[in-house]
Amino acid sequence: MFSGLLGRNGKSKTSRSPGCFRLPDASAGNLVDELLPLLKSAQQEILRLAYWDGLSSEEMATVLGISANSARVRLHRAREAFRRAAAKSGSALGPVQELEA
Repeated sequence: MFSGLLGRNGKSKTSRSPGCFRLPDASAGNLVDELLPLLKSAQQEILRLAYWDGLSSEEMATVLGISANSARVRLHRAREAFRRAAAKSGSALGPVQELEA
């Protein structure tokens, strides 16, 4: 099962994912699991490809049949939607920091 924006082993994916997120603590994973279904399915899919599967923009583009630039734009929009959902829920997620790739 998708455990939020963390890798399978519970660690943040930093090597290949463009603009990875670091969650404040491991308990935030449950909150991410609650917030993710609030997003559109296309937004969920691009976040899963980037953070669960660790795909690059080019790899995501191949999977989705779109250009790499479109994949980056979709990922940016999905991140923004995730942030809005977290803010709207009044969650204790705290600041979501972007990591350098």
